[in-house]
Amino acid sequence: MSFVGKFLNLFQKQANPAIFSFFSPSSMPRMGEREFLKAYRGWVFACTNAIAERLADIELKLQQKTKDGWQDLAPTGSSPALDLIHHVNDFQSFYELVYGYAAYQELHGNSFWYLPRSSNGKVAEIWQLDPTRVQVVKSKKEFISGYVFMNEIGEKVPLEPEEVIHFKRFHPLNPYRGMGTVEAAALAIDTDTYASEWQRNFFGNSAIPSAILSSEGTLNQEAYDRIKANWDAKFKGVQNSNKLAILEGNLKYTLVGQTARDMQFNDGRKDIRDEILAIFRVPKTILGISEDVNFASAQATEYVFAKYVIKPKMKFFVTKLNEFYLPFMNLNPQEWRFTFVDPVPENIEQQIAVRESGIKNYYMTPNEARAEIGKEPVEGGDDLYIPTLMQPIMGSDQPEGPAPEADPKTRSRKLKKLFKPKRKIYVNVKKTAAKRNSYISGQVAASYKTFTDLNETLKSMLLKNLHKKDAKVAIRKLKRQKDEATNDLVRILFSNYNDWVGLVFSATKEGMSKVMEQSGKDALAEVNSDVVFDLQNPRALDYLSQHALENSNSYTDTMKEDIALQVQEAVEQGQSVDVISNVIDSFFDDQSDYRADRLARTETIDAYAQGNLEGYRQSGVVTGKEWLFDGGTCESNICPANVDDGVIGLDDTFSSGDDAPPAHPNCECALQPVTGDDNSE
Repeated sequence: MSFVGKFLNLFQKQANPAIFSFFSPSSMPRMGEREFLKAYRGWVFACTNAIAERLADIELKLQQKTKDGWQDLAPTGSSPALDLIHHVNDFQSFYELVYGYAAYQELHGNSFWYLPRSSNGKVAEIWQLDPTRVQVVKSKKEFISGYVFMNEIGEKVPLEPEEVIHFKRFHPLNPYRGMGTVEAAALAIDTDTYASEWQRNFFGNSAIPSAILSSEGTLNQEAYDRIKANWDAKFKGVQNSNKLAILEGNLKYTLVGQTARDMQFNDGRKDIRDEILAIFRVPKTILGISEDVNFASAQATEYVFAKYVIKPKMKFFVTKLNEFYLPFMNLNPQEWRFTFVDPVPENIEQQIAVRESGIKNYYMTPNEARAEIGKEPVEGGDDLYIPTLMQPIMGSDQPEGPAPEADPKTRSRKLKKLFKPKRKIYVNVKKTAAKRNSYISGQVAASYKTFTDLNETLKSMLLKNLHKKDAKVAIRKLKRQKDEATNDLVRILFSNYNDWVGLVFSATKEGMSKVMEQSGKDALAEVNSDVVFDLQNPRALDYLSQHALENSNSYTDTMKEDIALQVQEAVEQGQSVDVISNVIDSFFDDQSDYRADRLARTETIDAYAQGNLEGYRQSGVVTGKEWLFDGGTCESNICPANVDDGVIGLDDTFSSGDDAPPAHPNCECALQPVTGDDNSE
């Protein structure tokens, strides 16, 4: 059940419905443009700041196209376009300008740069404009005829299109304005804001909330005023919460509502927080939240955040500069361009593995590998060897000095001659599918055993923690005070949960690596390639890091949530430690095998399909693929549509959304590799 659902269910009997009117669509105010910017606090601030800081660290490079290709210019002093970027105006730095650009993109979806020109007609400065003060003037003929900016004193200043760069995110309903992340996350942000304000008001305005002090007789006004003033002075406000109260004169305290702990505010607000973070695509580790995180998964999330969140945003920013800023500076985008230093952190071990693979698979010479780490060339280091023959393709029989065959295009032609490709490399559907399914079944069985063992590890950990002293205290507290001890108990039960998460991640990545490597080898053998499958290829490593993290996180998060829910229900019913222990036992008896099998099948099938495709890519001859359907045994209406797709690219997906078979359980289809050469042997 969602937080909002829990929130309302807890109060449906006692609460005045008007108190929660903000949950009604008719009464909750919708965010306007100014509200998008005012949302810059709490988790919105944290996410926006995390993204904007990294975008503002962008290292721009201006390149000029020459006969030798694109060449970098010096950082400053080489072009007015670079000079202005590094000195945007007398009051802002380039870092501040880009930070503001990125923040407005997340908050509002629009960023406007005003580029005023000097008397000689050249752009002199860059100024960031408040997007809520900029109006886009529409035009039937020119789409946009200009802009109007309302300054601080309410004056409307018309601006020409040649003076403004409008960065806008895609908006499906408005081609003139962009949609920011805040607008997309408006409901979650509003819910978090109202919950936060309600909680603040709860502590700030109540003594002991929703309670009655009663007496057997009638109090006169003097006694009433004295008791009220004394009670407020001692118990009202955050600083006086949980103090001991001594009641006099037959006064009786009666609790008529539920406390903030009963509302499960901590858990509820975490749910909202996670929803907001997901919409911004900012992992918890980026914000310094260490719950449910270990070192391995933290490294992977840093890499994924840089590659799939920050880098695409940098590409969008630089593309806009190339198309609009450069013409403002009288530079032709066909001859000049901005690029940037890749923000994705280097993996030293991966780089070493890539160089080793390059030498082993004859696409890199030893001297090329040495050059990458700044080492001097060695004698004989320019020879390129075929691993199976260990004979130099080039270099060894050349005279001293630069060898004409060292040119990359020449090398590429020589390597292609090693293969004699056909248009299609026909495969036996039944044989291929049977071999694949047999391997997948065996690997699923092995992975299933690994994950059931890990589930037993988690079960033992939970039961051990349940019998700790502080866990028993939390349960007794619930029975004695009728207070909410669930959160405390769950925290104790999962105190060393991160260690288990790390084990699942490692097992998932290890299993997927094994399957992917075997599948890649099978694909290379299928096309009769002498290439040795390279699991250390950056593309393969990237896939493994991302998908192993996604599969393991989904698995572990769901396990924790479902176990915690059952424990909560048992605790709220006042059950004993033994009963709660039985609840945990029953959960694993019912769920462990099913969940372990599901994760094993998911990771195995995904890794096998990707390994197959990666093998085709590394072969150097396969450029396409075709779905082969054996209608006699494949009992599905999914696969025929894939057959109708015909030949598609290696990186494309079929109609079913799959990259390669299997598309469903017991799928008997196969993949036919297609080469880029139309001439059959």
